[in-house]
Amino acid sequence: MSPRLGQYLQPFRATVVGAAVLFLLAAWPFLCSLAVLFAKDGDLSHGFVVVLVSLWSLWDICHSPSANASAAGSWLGLPPMGVGLGLMVLAYWYAEGLNPGGTGWVCLGSVGLLAALAGAVMALGGRQWLRRLAFPLGFLVFALPLPASLLAMATLRLRLFGSYATAALLPLVGVEVTRDGNVLHTAGGTVGIIDACSGMRSLWVLLAAAVAILHFGRFGWRRTAVLLVSVPVLALCCNLIRLFVTVALVAHGHHGAAEGAFHASLGMVVFLLALAGLWGIARLLGRPATDSNVPQASAAETVVGSSSRLLPVSVLALLAVTGGLRFLVTQHYAVVPETEYMPGVERKTFAELPVDCGGFTMMQAKSFHPEELAALQPTDQTIAFYMNSRGQTVEAQFSYWRPQSLVSIEAFRHPHWPDTCYPSQGWTRLAEADAHGDYSWLPGISPRVRVFRRDEGANEQTAVLVAWRSRADPRRLFVPAEWGERLRALVRSWRRTRYRVQAQYGVTLRVFIGRTVPDSAAALAVIDEFGQAIGPQLSAFGLTGEGEGDMDGSAP
Repeated sequence: MSPRLGQYLQPFRATVVGAAVLFLLAAWPFLCSLAVLFAKDGDLSHGFVVVLVSLWSLWDICHSPSANASAAGSWLGLPPMGVGLGLMVLAYWYAEGLNPGGTGWVCLGSVGLLAALAGAVMALGGRQWLRRLAFPLGFLVFALPLPASLLAMATLRLRLFGSYATAALLPLVGVEVTRDGNVLHTAGGTVGIIDACSGMRSLWVLLAAAVAILHFGRFGWRRTAVLLVSVPVLALCCNLIRLFVTVALVAHGHHGAAEGAFHASLGMVVFLLALAGLWGIARLLGRPATDSNVPQASAAETVVGSSSRLLPVSVLALLAVTGGLRFLVTQHYAVVPETEYMPGVERKTFAELPVDCGGFTMMQAKSFHPEELAALQPTDQTIAFYMNSRGQTVEAQFSYWRPQSLVSIEAFRHPHWPDTCYPSQGWTRLAEADAHGDYSWLPGISPRVRVFRRDEGANEQTAVLVAWRSRADPRRLFVPAEWGERLRALVRSWRRTRYRVQAQYGVTLRVFIGRTVPDSAAALAVIDEFGQAIGPQLSAFGLTGEGEGDMDGSAP
């Protein structure tokens, strides 16, 4: 560190150390959850590298000549810092009070953490240091888990693109293939293009690599534009190579190519190929701008701000209050042991679903598809087929996630909506046929009625389905229309005299239109008949509705 920078920081050294300690105390739940995601979720394993790159950039900036410039703290840093700390507390309260699955609360809290860090830098160092540290702070965005709804939409489109392109290219090498959504059928076997094969992770990591190259290489804006445009091209092309090779090998009888060590190694090879291509494009673009062409702050440049002792004290006070609130939330929800009231400890398993249910008889029960199990990893799941005396069949899908610790990877699992899953399997939604009704016989919020059609040549299928999710659906955190209800649910959770964690679950009832069910209205009538019969029994399986069993004395 330069002598002048050390001389500038000397009066604030105690403040910086104290602020760092208080930040760790306030943000500890987010840091632990992020570390779990980085270590156990393959789609976020690059997070550790992103953090290391940010730290290296911070060290490089502090040792650069521009670090000699003096600066003064600014009161303008306190508002964003306060907002960020408020988001952290709100996200942690949301997680403790409603126990949602998914990464929504981690995303919200981590965004608050970055905002609080940026505000603290401005409060202690002014606008100059905020500009200098813009890259190490902003680059951390690539380590954050994206909102599930945004990620699902992007992943779905990438999977469909991969299936279309692969199906179009395989006939060029003599491989006959039939595409069914994101599933490719060949003479040698079938390959399903799941989320992990969409190329989304490669795209995100390559974008992070490009941003790092641009920062350390100090490229001009023209070279910057060319390099950024090359990122999606490289990611899509290399992922297409992976899909092409995998399906071609499966078509020739090498079924191990679609899973296991070989498949993982193939993915790593094509990613390194894309990374090498990105580096090669950066070299071909020519020499980056020299340091003399990069604007440098003069040593005399200062920022309008305040150097009074009251400002550092205010920073420490905000952090102390945030840490205290976080501790208060933790203690409030830990007064009574969770396991005494937790749905899932004394619940029935789905293997105990009734065989006879209000005129419906269970004909068959089976497990979810292996791809669904690998992606969702529910605690309990089943698909049960019920038939009534008129020969009408209802396919009932149940999935359940037992509440987990916030620092457990299982706590981030959540059910999917049919709007995401069905199109990836070749179904087309008939939006004009969607309907709404008062399906209060089954617990959950905002049931969705959907009609999907799939054309398989001469075999055309039309399915009508009604789907529910538990009250803690993580996607609802990012739906403005639901923020009022989320806040009311948080208040109710705080007022409970006994703490009961709400489990996550998903329920989908599906009826195919055919000989015994002539149209969608008849299908909805069958679903309603079945739902009224089985709905009252589902609380025994841990499927409870909003607000059920929250108060003192309620049974799990």
